[in-house]
Amino acid sequence: MPISDYLRELRSHVGTGLLLVPAVTGIIHNEAGDVLMVYSTDEFWGTPGGAIDPGETAAQAVVREIREELGIEVEPTALLAVYHLHVTYGHGDQVDYTSLAFRCRVVSGEISPVDGEILEWEWAAPADVVARGVQIPEHVLHADYSGPPVF
Repeated sequence: MPISDYLRELRSHVGTGLLLVPAVTGIIHNEAGDVLMVYSTDEFWGTPGGAIDPGETAAQAVVREIREELGIEVEPTALLAVYHLHVTYGHGDQVDYTSLAFRCRVVSGEISPVDGEILEWEWAAPADVVARGVQIPEHVLHADYSGPPVF
């Protein structure tokens, strides 16, 4: 779902003005250690995720977002990073996301974009993920990273 009812209601009051939004992203690795990247209807590459809904924990949000976007069930196994991302969407909406990046393990399902938000997906090396604009430090994106979360 591209925008929740909650954010739609906020937008009805603030128009395209800046919103501060808590969000999540899932870092999913394949057996080669590459990271799953998605290309969305917002016309940029990133990692799967989205806004946290009211009453939802960050862990619940990352599971829900990945299920909605890709049709797979995941389990968050580690918090990797907390980072900031400013986005101005094509229609003018401005958002400052404070995003929590979780390493996620696929529990079941096959990747199959289901909600119309994801147009393409592919696996990319951590350096390529960063080169495409993901704001998470590269060393955290490696499958074998076991250090503390990066802030």
